[in-house]
Amino acid sequence: MLCQKTTYLLLSLLTTSLGLISTYQPAQASNLLGEWYYTIDSFNDGLSPDVNIGISPYEIYGLAMKETANEITFAINTNLPAQGIGNIYAQDFHVDWGDLLLNFTGKSLDDANAASQLFGVHWAVHESGVQELGVYQNVTAKAIAQENGLILQDASLRGYNNRVISKGGNPSHGDLGVNNNYFNENHHVQNVIATGTKIGAVNVLSDISNLGLDFAHFGATGTQTLAFSVERHLLPDGSFVAHLSPECDNDLIAMAGNLKPYYQPPQSVPEPSTLLPLGVMALFFVASRQQYRH
Repeated sequence: MLCQKTTYLLLSLLTTSLGLISTYQPAQASNLLGEWYYTIDSFNDGLSPDVNIGISPYEIYGLAMKETANEITFAINTNLPAQGIGNIYAQDFHVDWGDLLLNFTGKSLDDANAASQLFGVHWAVHESGVQELGVYQNVTAKAIAQENGLILQDASLRGYNNRVISKGGNPSHGDLGVNNNYFNENHHVQNVIATGTKIGAVNVLSDISNLGLDFAHFGATGTQTLAFSVERHLLPDGSFVAHLSPECDNDLIAMAGNLKPYYQPPQSVPEPSTLLPLGVMALFFVASRQQYRH
């Protein structure tokens, strides 16, 4: 028989391993494929007054990021063109893209915004508070959803979520899911830079054919794939949440990512569930050796 000490150790390993497997994870974590990290959003949570849910021109299917030693590239799979579209409900009759907003503080969006601690990438011409395309630090952001046609009785993220559900859709905020403490449900999500200090340029890419992107692997088949890059040194190291939406906030995607202080090519990490059998096998081997010695 196995010695009592080894039996206790085996039970401990099983309990710990199962606990790791059941630990809370984001509703849909970023997926590593090749050199790209992909965040996949719900395919039927883009609102539009003129079409059914699921075929909205504002639908965002996925957001991807690739990091190298010198550059970070972001790509969006969507139905919304880079130049935006006309919208009779918008004050200027046109809806463009918002800014990519990044938060490295570990705080909620509202708290980091109040402290001017956001970074922003102004990559498309629109109603941003800054004029020049580029990367900005010390950013405060604002929401311009209502001015761009998102007119809800409950003018808030909660109102957007409820409207999507009422139309038979499945609201999601990328890696964060729909229930999270990052966004404040009581108002529209901030989607453009209000103020900030420019620290560098953004390179909007017109040819994406050689980037190695494969959104279709995850079923993301929007009509548009847009991409832009920034120099690596312009953004801090560490964990971040980045989010992006059109000016109207008719869809929203958030990525939970990490930028390394020293670049290393990405490597797949085994899931805890795959490590469990290996650990148990190793422990049984040790236990059998002890039994043999006794």
